[in-house]
Amino acid sequence: MSHELKSPLVTCMGFMSLLHEDAALGKIDRIMDSAKRMECAVLRMKENIDDLLELSRVGRIQYNFEIVHIGQVLQKILQPLEQIFRDRKITVHVQRDLPNVWADKHRIGEVFDNLVTNALK
Repeated sequence: MSHELKSPLVTCMGFMSLLHEDAALGKIDRIMDSAKRMECAVLRMKENIDDLLELSRVGRIQYNFEIVHIGQVLQKILQPLEQIFRDRKITVHVQRDLPNVWADKHRIGEVFDNLVTNALK
């Protein structure tokens, strides 16, 4: 859980740095993009905190199993990190025909988010 709580903060810190640079250069479009990405990270943090609160109340997390398209999950994880990838000259390739799986969409997203953010570190 520690990783899930820290990951959005790391994302926000990275974009805060970009905000400072872009503000000094007057790059409004990039400022708006960074702010949007930070908002996504903050919303992810809120979801994680809500899950933690649920876990503390119930003693276990409720799973909502459904058919999940892994490509869409990865897109949601990778999109907020695109600027970081560009800045670090990282190229990410995602296989096009990834399968659908029976899973909890939020939980499997956490797995892939952990893998990506750990790779960035």
